Formats: sequence, C-alpha cells, structure tokens
Amino acid sequence: MFTMAIPLGLIGFDNVVFDAAAVGQALAQFVVQGSIRDAIAITDINIVSRTDPAPPRYESVRDALNGGTRLFDALAYFSLPAQQRPAVRVEELEAGVADPTLEEISQAVFYVFFWTFIRGRSPSIHEDVDVGPVPNFLPATMALTDAPFTYVEQVASFDLARMNPAWIRHVTLTNLGVEAQNRIALGVAGYRVPAAVVFLPWHDNLPPNVLRAARAVRLFVQRGMTWDCYSGTRSPEFLDRVKNFNKNVENLLLDICPGRYLAYARKTKMLAVRPRRRPQYQQYLSWTNETFATFRSYIFGENAVEAVEYEQHHTMHIPEDESSGESSSEEEEEA
Repeated sequence: MFTMAIPLGLIGFDNVVFDAAAVGQALAQFVVQGSIRDAIAITDINIVSRTDPAPPRYESVRDALNGGTRLFDALAYFSLPAQQRPAVRVEELEAGVADPTLEEISQAVFYVFFWTFIRGRSPSIHEDVDVGPVPNFLPATMALTDAPFTYVEQVASFDLARMNPAWIRHVTLTNLGVEAQNRIALGVAGYRVPAAVVFLPWHDNLPPNVLRAARAVRLFVQRGMTWDCYSGTRSPEFLDRVKNFNKNVENLLLDICPGRYLAYARKTKMLAVRPRRRPQYQQYLSWTNETFATFRSYIFGENAVEAVEYEQHHTMHIPEDESSGESSSEEEEEA
C-alpha cells in the first residue's frame, strides 16, 4: 500500500521540547557547584589592607600578607579570575593586636596540615566547636600549645573545616621534618580501624570467606597507606569497590577478633570506639586480594610485602591492670 507524506510545514507548538543532552551539559557545572556542601564563596574571603588608601589590587601572595590579608584568603583571591577578585578594603587592626609573622604563619599552616592529615579535616575557626582532643604531638613535640582555633585564625578568615582537604595530597612529605614524618606515618585518617586487623589476634577456624577478607585487608594495610583510602581523599573507585570501608571492617573485626582484645584495643586507644555490628554492611564477605589490588597511590611508598597467607597470631598479652573490669558477657557478645 502506498503512503503519501503529509507536508506539515513549520508548526510552532506552545510547549518547550528540551534536548536532554544539551540541557545536561548546560547544567553540569551548576550541579557540581550545588553538590559541594561547604563551598567557600567569594564573599567568605576577606582581602584587606592596613593602610589607607588600599591598593586597587594585590599582585602577589606576599603583597597580600604584608597588607594584613590571611594566607588562605590570599590563596583564594589568586585562585579566582582577575575580574572576579574582590576589592581590597581597608581594615585597621585593633589596639594591641598584630598580624602574624611569617614564622607564626608557617607554624599555623603546619598545625592545620598535621591536624587535617591525622583527622581528615581541619580544626574549626570557631572557639565553641568541639574538635576533639588535640593530637599530643602538636603541643608535646612541636610546642604548639595554643587552642586549635587560634591557629586557623592566623591563616584564614573563614572556617578551614569547610575546605576540601585534598590539598594536603600535594604537599611533599619527604620535605617535612623527621619528627613530623615519623608521627604522620603512625596515624593517617581512615586507617585506625583496618590497622586493627593487622595487630589484633584472630579466632581459629574462621569461615573461609571471612578468613579471605581478613587476609585481604591485612595485606592491603601492610603494603602501605594509600590516598584512595585516606578519608580526606577517598576515591570514588575505592568507595564503589568496598562501599563503607570502616563499617565493613568493624563487622569483620567482630567476626575475627575475640571480644577481650577489642575491649583492650578501645581502652588503649588503638580503636577510637568499640566496634558494633551493623548488619547492612556485608560487602566484606566477598572481599579478596583482588578487591584492593588496583589501589596503589601510596602516601609514603609501597612496602615490600608478599601476598603470603601466613598464620595470624591468636593471642596477645593484656596487662593484668588493663584487663580488670571487663565484662565477660560483653566479651561473649562481641566474640
């Protein structure tokens, strides 16, 4: 049967017909910006001069610091296109107050860097925010004894806890002082829970899939800390592969480790909290060495560790004064 085409001509319908691909491309940047929970806005940065009249603009970070602008504000200023940079405004210092020296700025930046590396985010600029205990290394070894917020105030006018901590990945760690290198290597945010798999004793006769997962985590930790796992830069690929890593590993610890050792690990601060069972995190039951094989962006370099399935130790000495007061029923529950 022959069908004749009907010449419609140009018809102007009243509704809008979107091209999905074009709209998606146009909105992509808006989606990305909107997805950043604590974005630093241009209006958050404070570009100041202690002299009147203020210069029309700053030409370098040094000039901005000399003018009284805080370091991270200056970095934000020069991260913007020239036409979007805020005007320099006059802001006099209060009586008896001085801008930080370069030495004080450097110490404050190290404080923020170290805190961020250990905790996964910067301390807050707000005095009334509970940021947890100060890492002992900062006051005891580095003699940085002021309150955490004061160090933030010396280098920023906005709250650095809102800033993406990925910048620390680009600091060359081998250039740090020896004491700082050694201490950072002991504690990287995101590794406290999986490290317990290496150091704590395991039950005998574990189910094959649980034993396989425990050995996989042990090998992953022993090979070296990676930026993929570090909580401040945890990669989408890592999250996709292991889902919630720490909560899965908590379940794994409850499967493999006798309760008295978990209690001891919590008491001695090997673990920040006592692991608790979360039934929704069962992904670890399918983990193998292959699960972690591609994550090799090492923070301190790769350790030479063979993928051998040696026996894990099954006991650990607990000093008598450390084991007193532990509930046997709690041990049975966690075992």
